[in-house]
Amino acid sequence: MCKSAADAAADSSDEDEVTVFECVLLFLHNIMRSRVSLRHSEVGKLDATLLDILEVMSRLRSQLNLRRADRFYGHKTKQATRKLSATEQSKFATLIDCFFEKAILYLEANFDFDDPVLSHTSCLCLSGPLEWDALEGLVNKLALDIDEDKLYQDYTVLNSVFEFIPENLAPDKKWVFSFKKAQTATELLKVVSFVFSVPNRVAAADQGVHPVQQSQEHQCQDDKWNRVAAADQGVHPVQQSQEHQCQDDTWCVDLAAGVK
Repeated sequence: MCKSAADAAADSSDEDEVTVFECVLLFLHNIMRSRVSLRHSEVGKLDATLLDILEVMSRLRSQLNLRRADRFYGHKTKQATRKLSATEQSKFATLIDCFFEKAILYLEANFDFDDPVLSHTSCLCLSGPLEWDALEGLVNKLALDIDEDKLYQDYTVLNSVFEFIPENLAPDKKWVFSFKKAQTATELLKVVSFVFSVPNRVAAADQGVHPVQQSQEHQCQDDKWNRVAAADQGVHPVQQSQEHQCQDDTWCVDLAAGVK
């Protein structure tokens, strides 16, 4: 329905007169297409992991801030707003600025961009050799029961095989490859398997539960939930239900409320 309305607004923009409302529809169509592409290609995909979340959400906030600063509303919207009077253009710009403000505030209210756990998990991306300080900091934040002496041995073993890890693999696949090469790295495996088993979305925040806390509680209920799948001897990310993600889709509703 939104697309049909936007198409109608686009057809109207080809005529001599357009309204502020039609320009808002065009803008919403543009911004929602960008948002849906981001969600389903990255955050919403079934194999997304905790390591993806902070990067994707930070990029989303950055993109919204850039669009707001640059006053970029989309090509069709720009063409349509040129047909508005000066007063109407000012009204439109105010509405859209309010939209961006509310959208960014919504993200910041519902996602902790300074979360200490999320910031520490980046060391498991294996974009470079694993650093001990970063790994130690992550273990401390997770408060896992780990044999630190054995963990350090595992860390040195991992870095000895790091040069053989294919660069084109996703982080979880890199760990699968690593543990096949270093099968004795049991303590490091505990850390990695725990992080990759944390739910890959922040729905738990709506219930006042941190995803890591949720993972720890689930782990206590079912000790097998946090283990590596025996079939592939690698990290087994928790599979999220796509249907559940579609049911909990209030993000776009709150964004649209920004122009009210």
